[in-house]
Amino acid sequence: MGGQFQSNAVAGDGQVPTAWVPAAKQKEALVLLLAAIEPENLDIPDRVLNVLVPPPSGTRRSQEQFSSEAGDAFSPLTAARVLAGLVVQPLLEPERAARLTLATERDALTWSSVVGRLVGATWSAPVDSSSHLAALRRVAQRTVLDALLDLAAKPEATPEARSVVHARLVRLRGELKARHSSDPSAEAHLRLAERDLTEFLDQPETRKTRPPRPTAPPGRPIGEE
Repeated sequence: MGGQFQSNAVAGDGQVPTAWVPAAKQKEALVLLLAAIEPENLDIPDRVLNVLVPPPSGTRRSQEQFSSEAGDAFSPLTAARVLAGLVVQPLLEPERAARLTLATERDALTWSSVVGRLVGATWSAPVDSSSHLAALRRVAQRTVLDALLDLAAKPEATPEARSVVHARLVRLRGELKARHSSDPSAEAHLRLAERDLTEFLDQPETRKTRPPRPTAPPGRPIGEE
């Protein structure tokens, strides 16, 4: 999205001309990406979880194993965090954000629209049908919030991109102040998000470095057994 792709057509001189991806295709891609971070798509079936047991003591870790925030126990929340990060973080890269701020056509996918859709699909989503899905929704919400906070703090991000994110974060803080939950985990999640937003918006100089995020394993090296 954001004009980063080139067309496959080859010009008469053999050069591959650069072409903006049509707005309809960009919007379609965004819909699919947002669907990927819905709780149902971040979930891992029980039949899979049941076989993801801790490795025997003394076993050397494989590079194909997921890291876990729960130590040797496999954490479905860590896996969800990894997947959500793979979707959200590339969307909020400074260069992509800058390209999207250049969109002027009436039907273009704008930077403001991307930010609004990300927040809407996570923080403004309806209440989930189970506590399990609600926990996965919180993972997606936190991934979006942290990525927005990071982008707004990056000096390489353009003023146009940062201003859109800043305005959306101010609005989100106001919404969270008025939102409460009877579920202790959900309430704690809301209050932590509100506190982090207040820290960033009112005291940016005291904002602590964000903890490193879990990453996906590289998988088996190609060409090696």
